[in-house]
Amino acid sequence: MSVSWIFFLFVPLLESLRIYFLCVDVRKLARQKGEPPLIWGLSTIGLWVGVEAAIVSIWWWWFDGQWMLGAVFIGISIAAILYSFLKKNLSRRPDVSLDKRIDEIGRHDESGS
Repeated sequence: MSVSWIFFLFVPLLESLRIYFLCVDVRKLARQKGEPPLIWGLSTIGLWVGVEAAIVSIWWWWFDGQWMLGAVFIGISIAAILYSFLKKNLSRRPDVSLDKRIDEIGRHDESGS
């Protein structure tokens, strides 16, 4: 068995596990922020798979399929950078518990005046 077959057998498995754990992380954060976890999870999957597929496709077209390992590494790197922006955007949103506390304080001030 050559190295290329091992590469093409294990990389999809590792990528699937990575996407799964990233999706679990984003969904947990989305629940904490009061956002729809399914939408954020699907956005994570779509972003990661879309970016990697686009990079590999462009690389295949540009370099006639040579050095595909480079394409995969570049695709993973760009997808990771874009994922960090997606997660940062979600992290900056206020927590549900914080919104509830603000509403409670607002109701308390209105009734106390």
